[in-house]
Amino acid sequence: EVFRTIVITQNFGTRHFMLIKHTDCGGFYVKKEELIKKFKAHAKNPDAIEAIPLTVGFGELKLEEAVNRDLEILRKSPLIYPDTVISGWVFDDSTGKVCGNRHVSFCFLNKNTDYCRPKDSSGELSE
Repeated sequence: EVFRTIVITQNFGTRHFMLIKHTDCGGFYVKKEELIKKFKAHAKNPDAIEAIPLTVGFGELKLEEAVNRDLEILRKSPLIYPDTVISGWVFDDSTGKVCGNRHVSFCFLNKNTDYCRPKDSSGELSE
């Protein structure tokens, strides 16, 4: 669904997308194996789950790692226009703030910069 939305809105001129994950996401409490088992127990076609690429991330990655993984997937996609900018962020459900965790790379990807700046140990963006 994300790629479909990006492709359509790029057509209308949108050139900046913010990838935002939140700290209390239910998906991080579900293990991949549990998800597959429950799906197969209730689905019309239990093997249909094989058609969906269930990558690591269901309770197996830290939130910051999931943001960076998704940014990398978007970065490599041929569906993203060269002049489209994508940035990664974390929404903290407890504070209501959108912020960068010190382990999240802020990626600004476009034709002029293929640029990710990880935060250093103090939480500052590295040069």
